[in-house]
Amino acid sequence: MQPRPPAENGGDALPGARPDGLARTSDLEDEVARLKAQLARAKGINDVMWETLMQSDQIPGESHEDADADGRERKRGKTKA
Repeated sequence: MQPRPPAENGGDALPGARPDGLARTSDLEDEVARLKAQLARAKGINDVMWETLMQSDQIPGESHEDADADGRERKRGKTKA
């Protein structure tokens, strides 16, 4: 839907509408398009990172050093007396 230009003789023009309103609308539409493109790129990068993480089956910072012989991790803070 194309925006209508303001009426020349004030017929259906909005009171207080600036003549550069169409230019501002165009600028905002361009910015929305640019932001959507950036979002799509960021989502692509995020998807690749998650896929890589899931394939490696290792969460950064997670250590398996505290695992018992059967592979279960010991609970921290509890000691046997």
